[in-house]
Amino acid sequence: MSIKSKLQHAAAFVAVSAMPVLAFAEDNGLVDSAKTDLGALKTGIIAVGAVAIALAVAAVSISVIKSAVKRSA
Repeated sequence: MSIKSKLQHAAAFVAVSAMPVLAFAEDNGLVDSAKTDLGALKTGIIAVGAVAIALAVAAVSISVIKSAVKRSA
């Protein structure tokens, strides 16, 4: 194992070890901004999901209507 990979593993260990400390800190602006950003991201994902579901329902509805028209003719 080279020195570079050892340093990368050490840096990853330090970062992973420090994350819970930052997450449980009470007065941390970084956590508050992350919560705000994640909330906005969640809202965006829900909106995109709603649009995708609406498009899927519309496509299925159109195909059902087409088959009903073909059967009635």
